[in-house]
Amino acid sequence: LGFIFLYFKEEKAKIIVAVYLLSGLLTWFIANPPSNHIGASGLVYGFIAFLITHAIINRNKNSTAAAFILIFLYGSLIYGIFPDYGRLIGKNISWEGHLSGLIAGVVTAWVFRRKGPQKQVYFQDEEEEEEDDFFDPNDNEDFVFRYHIKPKNEQDIP
Repeated sequence: LGFIFLYFKEEKAKIIVAVYLLSGLLTWFIANPPSNHIGASGLVYGFIAFLITHAIINRNKNSTAAAFILIFLYGSLIYGIFPDYGRLIGKNISWEGHLSGLIAGVVTAWVFRRKGPQKQVYFQDEEEEEEDDFFDPNDNEDFVFRYHIKPKNEQDIP
């Protein structure tokens, strides 16, 4: 959440609300009817998925570094989106909430792809000069000017 506050100063409230509402709605739609889903783990999945997806889309070096830090620290969270994970570790975990948070983060990153840190483009303002590579052997001035060859006397110029 700190990276969202750092990189998205103006859009942070919209991003948090979007991930919150979208992950809750998706959990409500895909979850089993007789079950309860309590906790904020869907939000954690949503924020991490948002930051990683935004870094992949925009290829900014700072957000990519933040994404690598998140992957390094929280990479094992990927197991939480699979249905059998809770059964394997012997706990009752809402994989539906995790999956919906992941989807909400990816969708929110796509919506806010033009906001936040963007890829830096260097020398965008400068127009590329078109250089004339055509050499005309009959154009002596061009040859003398281009290659800085000075004739010894006037008779040396054809």
